[in-house]
Amino acid sequence: MEPSYAYAPAPAEPTYGFMNWFLNADQAHIPSAPATAFAHIGLGNNIICVDPEHDVIAVMRWIDGGAIDDFVGRHIAALD
Repeated sequence: MEPSYAYAPAPAEPTYGFMNWFLNADQAHIPSAPATAFAHIGLGNNIICVDPEHDVIAVMRWIDGGAIDDFVGRHIAALD
């Protein structure tokens, strides 16, 4: 995979990528997603989750914060 700004930590915060993309390297943000996944998390839990390992992008709007990991886990399970 080609390195890009979305995969590189920013000096301000090690979990930030380019702008406000959150890296999942330690799987703290979305434990069900691979460590290579990253997400843009906006106001109201509007989320774009990118999972390069499964070649998928999931868009969630106004999702309850506690339901994000479950949604991603079910999404990945459906792909496998």
